Amino acid sequence: MTAFLLRLRFALSTSTLFWLGLLALLNALQSSQSWTKTCVAFVMFVHVVAVCVLIARVSHKQRKERSAGYTTLRAEEKTLEQRDPYVGRRIRGPGEDYLSSASLREALRAARDESRRISGRAEGAEEKK
Repeated sequence: MTAFLLRLRFALSTSTLFWLGLLALLNALQSSQSWTKTCVAFVMFVHVVAVCVLIARVSHKQRKERSAGYTTLRAEEKTLEQRDPYVGRRIRGPGEDYLSSASLREALRAARDESRRISGRAEGAEEKK
């Protein structure tokens, strides 16, 4: 979950920079105070608020993971156990070397497939009732 939130935060931050650049361009072109500038400023404000919320959320999630003795991030803390973010299965023990990119991708793919299979079974079981 933390890794997903970090990717979402990165995407929103990038989008916010785009809107900021567009607003700066409109100002540099000395366009009149129009609905376009107002809309861009509003969209940028919404993105900034979302990024701030995600920063707080990610920090909270990371603290919870640390206090539980694990992390879901790739290269966070070597002293913590690394678990996959899908089903929470252990993929690296505390103090062990970080996984290579290929090994990590394979472990995450297997966990994601297992998660989908489990949730598919749960949904199928509910439909039968």
